[in-house]
This record gives sequence, structure tokens and C-alpha cells, in this order.
Amino acid sequence: MELAQIGIGLFIVAHGLVHIMFEFNIQDPNNEKNVGWSGESWVLSNFLNENTVKLAGRILWGLVIVGFVVAGLGYLEFPVFIDWWEITIILSSALSLVSFVLFWNGLGPSPWYYIVGIILDAVFLMLPLFNSNL
Repeated sequence: MELAQIGIGLFIVAHGLVHIMFEFNIQDPNNEKNVGWSGESWVLSNFLNENTVKLAGRILWGLVIVGFVVAGLGYLEFPVFIDWWEITIILSSALSLVSFVLFWNGLGPSPWYYIVGIILDAVFLMLPLFNSNL
């Protein structure tokens, strides 16, 4: 296994674990602004109650976390996950992008803080296409 493969695989896992911040709404003690996801959705909050929106968000973010971890471990050639990394990274990236869209207004302190994550999702979505060149 090459060093680049190890680095990319660990980066995929780390990207997935960063999504843990969206499972909770964390108060930043330095500036009293929330970090993560507040439980709001500019789409779903219009027709679902607050608890259902939070449940939907936690399920989506949870699937994203698990998916990226599985994809990263598969990319690192862990035997159980090696055959699944391509489909899980595509699904996880797509779910993450959908989650960002659905819950955009609930991301704090500002949704724009997470633009790098959106760019990474787009890159990871295409990674299986370029994997043979790595």
C-alpha cells in the first residue's frame, strides 16, 4: 500500500468523522454562537414537526458518518470493506450534499463555514472515476 493511498483513506475517514458536529448543536464558549446543526431545515421544517426534522437530520448525518468511515476503511483495503468503498463513498457524498441542502439554514455559526466540506463531498463523489490513476 502506497503512502498516498494511506493518506487519502485516512482523510476520507476523518472527513466522515467531522460530520459528527452536525449530530449536535454545540455552544462555542468564545463567541456564544452555535457550532454544528441547530435542528432546523428550511425545507422540512415547513411541513414536519421539530422532533421529526431532528430525527431525519440525525439519521442522514449518521448515515454520512458511517458511510465515509466504511469508504475510507475500504480504500485502505480493510478486507471487510474493500469491495464496498466506491459505492459507499458515492452514496455518502451524495447524502452529505443533500443534507447540506436540506439543513443549510440550521448550520452554525454560518453555513459558509462548511463550504470546504461541500467541495470535498464533490471531489469524493468523483474519486472512484480517478482511482485507477492514483
